[in-house]
Amino acid sequence: EVAAFRELIPANPANGILKQMGISRTTERKQNGTKLKFLTPDQINLFLTICEQHWPNYRHFFQFLFMTGARLGEALAVTWDDIGWDDKVVSINKSYRRKLGSTKTGSEREVDLPDAMIDALKVLHTERKKEALKTGTEVPNIIFHRNGGHMSQNTARNAFKRVLKKVEFPSHRIHDSRHSYAYLMLKNGASLDYVKRMLGHTNIAMTSNSYGHLMPNRERTQVNLLGDALLKPAAPKAHPESKKGRNHLGLQPLFSLVPKARLELAPTYVD
Repeated sequence: EVAAFRELIPANPANGILKQMGISRTTERKQNGTKLKFLTPDQINLFLTICEQHWPNYRHFFQFLFMTGARLGEALAVTWDDIGWDDKVVSINKSYRRKLGSTKTGSEREVDLPDAMIDALKVLHTERKKEALKTGTEVPNIIFHRNGGHMSQNTARNAFKRVLKKVEFPSHRIHDSRHSYAYLMLKNGASLDYVKRMLGHTNIAMTSNSYGHLMPNRERTQVNLLGDALLKPAAPKAHPESKKGRNHLGLQPLFSLVPKARLELAPTYVD
């Protein structure tokens, strides 16, 4: 790991060993009791500020990771052609790890881009055009390139670690930017289904199992609303044709067993 970090070797030879042994990261996480880690908004802002001061070439790349929840290889493969400027989306349709290939799930998706990310990409595109004009070359289609080609995953990870060390958040991995995105989206009210689509999970169970525990406040609000609806109902009204509480069929109202109370059924919504 240290040799790879110092770029003395091209990659850590231990990478992927768990997969070769048939052990998934999820299984390993459960066995070791490891919890998902994420950065708070203040930590992310500090991270990006320090990155801008010391490693400005990486700022837009890390901003993209935090604002899209894209996997590392997906972000490294994004091109200018993938940006939908009018719709403010990015098409995630490929991934890069030593060579260009498909996404982890083999599917494509569109991820909504915040206005701040669109503005940042416009600034970056203008800078790329100026650089190309000076050198008399074409603007590389790869957005987060290195010398016109794809940046390696190890290069991106090492840059991430350098910034973490500077801001003293050493326990995080670059993949935690994806967890941070999910955490902040759910905290701000996004539905699990929306986060699932943005992250590119194959099913909502995966999203729920990974991030469902980050939604306690919303569930608390919903259960309180249910309690208010059941324990604070309005007084019942007799049918226009009823006499002494009996309806026009001569039957006693269903909820008359509860004195001066009526159960009001709320409309059904599909999330």
